[in-house]
Amino acid sequence: MLALGADFVLIGRPFIFASAAMGTAGGDHLMTILKAELSGAMAQLGCRTVADLPSFLYAPNPG
Repeated sequence: MLALGADFVLIGRPFIFASAAMGTAGGDHLMTILKAELSGAMAQLGCRTVADLPSFLYAPNPG
């Protein structure tokens, strides 16, 4: 998870599928979609960067 400090997430399979379907344009299009999804989710949380994510979003619930 990015919120836990991951440097990257595994997107290999979708990237291969997109590239196989549309070539280089497919990979570019996939990255555009993923970037927009991440930006939208972060905006809904009120965060500009991954570092802004509040700890309660990823801290285990003790109860």
